[in-house]
Amino acid sequence: MKPRQTDLLLRARRELSRVTPTPDDCGSLCDAACCRGGDGMWLFPGEAALYESLSDPCFAVERADGNYDYDFLRCTHDGGGCDRETRPLACRIFPCFPMAVRSPYTGRYTIRVTVDPRAARVCPLLHEGSPAMSPRFRHAVRRAGRLLLRDRETRRYLIETSDFLMELFRLV
Repeated sequence: MKPRQTDLLLRARRELSRVTPTPDDCGSLCDAACCRGGDGMWLFPGEAALYESLSDPCFAVERADGNYDYDFLRCTHDGGGCDRETRPLACRIFPCFPMAVRSPYTGRYTIRVTVDPRAARVCPLLHEGSPAMSPRFRHAVRRAGRLLLRDRETRRYLIETSDFLMELFRLV
């Protein structure tokens, strides 16, 4: 992994280390539905390298088809029992995604935090009558996304995933 990419990934993870979608444990609303054993999350570019030296039996990195051939992190521990410090970015930003949006005026990409439509089937925060998502959490996702835009490969990943999510929004 490239040193700059590693640094940006670690900084983005730190941005999200002390915030959660709600002030309380949102996993208590759904019995940790997003942390069921056997499920997992797509890793951001370069993130798999952070798990190579980790001796945490809660995670298994897999090469998977789909998601532009980026790695997948399978959770092997049921019910969210993993160490919070080792969770991947996708878990830390769930149920949101830092969309890379190109300005029609400057041509530069900015980050707009949006609800990830893939989370709708799992996350009760996305249903009417649920607690509101924390503004601090959304701001942290935005700050992490801005950091990730600085790496060319990760920027491409954000753009590709944002395009994919926009297609999903059109289908809904």
